[in-house]
Amino acid sequence: MLSLFIFFAAAISYFELVYRHWFFKSIGVDYIFPVLFGFAAAAVIFSIFAFFPKIARKIIAFLVVILLILVYAAELIYYDIFHVPLSVYSLVGAKDVLEFWNIALSIIFKNGLAISLLCLPVVFWSLFGKKISFSRPHPFAGGGGLFFG
Repeated sequence: MLSLFIFFAAAISYFELVYRHWFFKSIGVDYIFPVLFGFAAAAVIFSIFAFFPKIARKIIAFLVVILLILVYAAELIYYDIFHVPLSVYSLVGAKDVLEFWNIALSIIFKNGLAISLLCLPVVFWSLFGKKISFSRPHPFAGGGGLFFG
């Protein structure tokens, strides 16, 4: 069984890989930092899921994957338009994006392959979702519950 923790760590690291390779065309030793971020973010997400019953964890986990895809797709589009990373401050002016809707639409089509690649974790989920463990980690598992469900 694949742990939900490992799935999220891999998915977030994969999103970072697509983003970096799409715009910077190289992956260096510094890619270790997005991988570490992926594990830290997965630990936070996994810890929050421990408070929900199993069926709710499945639904919320799927919605979180969709939300992450939307966030990374928005980042791809924003970076291609403005050539700077999306920030919280940028979200304040998000209503102004309606002025650039035609540019944003052309950028979405231009980056269609990258956006499609971001959707691969959903394809993985639909093919192998039954192999993902949604069980709560045992409190005395010493972290083993994170990795092996």
